[in-house]
Amino acid sequence: MEKSGKEQYKGVLEYSFDYERYIAGQLREIDDLDERRFAKRVLLDGLGAIIRQWEQKYAELEERVFREIEIPDGCYGIVSTVIKRRDYESTNGTFFPVFPADLQAEECGKLLSGEGYLYAGTIFLEADDSLCREFEALKALHGTAGRQEGRGEADFHIRQAKRYRDAVEGLYPVFLENRIPWKTVNIGYLDKFYDLYIPGETKDMQESKNARFMDIEDMDIDFGKFADKVRMGLIPLWNIEAVSFDSMDFMMPCIDGTYYEYEFDVGERNHKDGYLIEPRKEILEIRHEKDKIVIRSVSESFQKWGAWRIVQGETVQPFTHDVPLLGNRRKDSFIGRYAAKTGVQLLTKADLFRRIKEIDAGEWMEAVDCEILESCEGTDNLIEGSMNWFVQGELFPMDTRRILLIKFRARKPGYYMNDSMVRFIVSSLQMDIGEYRCTGIITGGERE
Repeated sequence: MEKSGKEQYKGVLEYSFDYERYIAGQLREIDDLDERRFAKRVLLDGLGAIIRQWEQKYAELEERVFREIEIPDGCYGIVSTVIKRRDYESTNGTFFPVFPADLQAEECGKLLSGEGYLYAGTIFLEADDSLCREFEALKALHGTAGRQEGRGEADFHIRQAKRYRDAVEGLYPVFLENRIPWKTVNIGYLDKFYDLYIPGETKDMQESKNARFMDIEDMDIDFGKFADKVRMGLIPLWNIEAVSFDSMDFMMPCIDGTYYEYEFDVGERNHKDGYLIEPRKEILEIRHEKDKIVIRSVSESFQKWGAWRIVQGETVQPFTHDVPLLGNRRKDSFIGRYAAKTGVQLLTKADLFRRIKEIDAGEWMEAVDCEILESCEGTDNLIEGSMNWFVQGELFPMDTRRILLIKFRARKPGYYMNDSMVRFIVSSLQMDIGEYRCTGIITGGERE
């Protein structure tokens, strides 16, 4: 019968050494009986106990290595979209707000207002990257705000909604601590949200605190040439749900010396979903095994520890939803799997295009050519801006690398997300290609 697991490798991986038999043989070489008894007590009773303890620890470590599994890439795909706040259904079960307070205008106003400025609301700019940068350069807009007799003129300062980028950046160390490979998250929608603030507080606003919580759709703001690009009342969603758990959710923990091991049972939940344990100083190790996550901690009891559930089932979209989903899953291919297993990465033009096709962006972009440049001088309309701005520790700075310029053709010319899709593709490639600085350009008359 064919053996499975570590049993089939046991005779190959280790040499069985019987230290007790070896010591007994060496003791017989001692002629003096008193010295032999003393040596036996020291070697077998003293040193032998230490060896037995080390062998037990080694066996436990070996068992952990064999139990630990390779996490499938498909368990941690992240999908995002935007939706009208009033259309969000909390019973959806597949999409959740990137910033939960967005669902409550009053709570959002309290969190985002500060000393000397009032949060007025958030808008979504349905425009390409160049128009977004032009909109940011305005710094402020003029309009009116307030309710009834308290209504008055105000300047609305513009800031990119940084809280959404912060949410993505916060995920990165969680992936690292859980030893799950990071894949670039498509933040094309998140980058197009802007917060509007009113600096200071007018007398009318001091008398009517409700002004801080009024809906931005009730304000009169002059957006100028951007008026037809502005969408109000939208919030971003993604397939990530924040969950919490307590020590009471587990059976009696396994005590390993001075530490405790808790088993976060994934099997009882949806086994297709990916789970991440939020790192804490009390957690010493997070280990993913089949149908469970083992948490090693110094804490015998705890409350409200955090975890993230990344939903991988079929997404349920509201009936009013007409916005494409942006995902970061990679398409499966034999060559891709072979390259990942062997570690062989041949940066040929064909291999580069194969990688681009595997990225979830083929609906928008098609790679048509590429070239290596010493610098970008004289090349106009480059699309730059990493979606992995928080990844640090490159051995060679970006400005010292040669340029890998990838030329794309837009499948939907003029679509406002085209620039973002190029940035997503280039950022994804940059995580795998270290010898070049990757950048992109759209050919065929658009942005060229």
